[in-house]
Amino acid sequence: MATPLPPMPSSTTNKAKAPEVAKIVADFRKNFPSGHKANNLLFWSGMGQLKAVALAQQEGRWILEMLLENKKLLPYEKWTKSVPWDEAKLMWARLSSAFAQFAEGKAKAIMSHAGRAKFDSMWNQYEKPTLVQRGIDI
Repeated sequence: MATPLPPMPSSTTNKAKAPEVAKIVADFRKNFPSGHKANNLLFWSGMGQLKAVALAQQEGRWILEMLLENKKLLPYEKWTKSVPWDEAKLMWARLSSAFAQFAEGKAKAIMSHAGRAKFDSMWNQYEKPTLVQRGIDI
């Protein structure tokens, strides 16, 4: 089972703007590039974003960070910048959960730590449990 999402703390810089996961999923659906489907998502951990982007592009897949580059979704990623990690991590938890809820059919996951993600990674805490709970093949 997925780790429950922690509430955004009252001291969070982006508190007023921090949407719930359901809103993020709806925005993903609304703004996903036309002609693409949510059954070609790639989840990654530990290899660095540039490598993950390159792998996704080679396979015609999407990672969360690529989807966030859409002008209409860019504010989500901006909310994780210029704030302390303890606050940014809470937004990334919401984004990761939403990305896993957005997935359809089959997803692919690549881990760089001997084929495993760290115990406290977004993959292990939010993405993988959500995919498994939803019956998405990995």
